[in-house]
Amino acid sequence: MADYPEHEKLATVKDLSQEIGEFLEWTEEQGWRLADWDENGFGDQIMYPIGLKRLDILARYFEIDLDKLETEKRFMLEAQRVSNEEVKRSADKLIEQYSDTLEDLKDQ
Repeated sequence: MADYPEHEKLATVKDLSQEIGEFLEWTEEQGWRLADWDENGFGDQIMYPIGLKRLDILARYFEIDLDKLETEKRFMLEAQRVSNEEVKRSADKLIEQYSDTLEDLKDQ
């Protein structure tokens, strides 16, 4: 997986990330929200929800770049597609090469 560093990071933190994600989900079920303080135009402190999705929070915490992760996933899928095509071509060649033998076996 050295070609896919973001996926490698993700695999490394999978269990802990799952636990933290479940905790964040639980806090949402309790009606709790992550929030931050800011100052309004009158010098008063106000609290506002952070508004990040769980996935974004986890990605930030574990320093995983979601855009790079998506790019890696696309490369993986393309590599798999090419591999599948190569296997199919090889299988087609073998079938063609041994079609007479296959027909003889069917006739027996």
